[in-house]
Amino acid sequence: IGVSFKEQKENPLYFVELMASHVGWSNYQEIKIEFDQEKPSQKQVLDQGWEDVTNYSLGGNYRFYQSGDSVMKIRGGIGWVQSPIPEKNLGPMLPDLNGRQAYSAGWSWNDRKMRLDLAYLLSDFKNSKVTKNNQLKGNYEVQVEAIGASIGYYWE
Repeated sequence: IGVSFKEQKENPLYFVELMASHVGWSNYQEIKIEFDQEKPSQKQVLDQGWEDVTNYSLGGNYRFYQSGDSVMKIRGGIGWVQSPIPEKNLGPMLPDLNGRQAYSAGWSWNDRKMRLDLAYLLSDFKNSKVTKNNQLKGNYEVQVEAIGASIGYYWE
């Protein structure tokens, strides 16, 4: 569910959106591994037991330059992401016990024929202390950064 606000014209000066999303992670209860041969084993089931979560985000963009068909915008956003993983099933592949906050920033330029976008994302996981999973006891601190770029051409 989301709500957005923008000027009612073709190339608005600003755009703001607030969104809440419910993710049905509870469908992810187990991983079944089956082999054609009996070794190492014929079948193995890994319990996952993930839970449904609700996430929230706020973002927007602002057109700071326009000359003829040439337009430049800056973007930003923040998101609050809950973790669906119960502590007993936490693993080193996804050490996300307490959720995270995500911050994004971007820039775009476009005209009638081309578009260029640059983006940055920082996903800051909340520190997690694992006490119930004997194989992975300890403190987890995770931070992920991503940079993206794209270029597009409009065919007429």
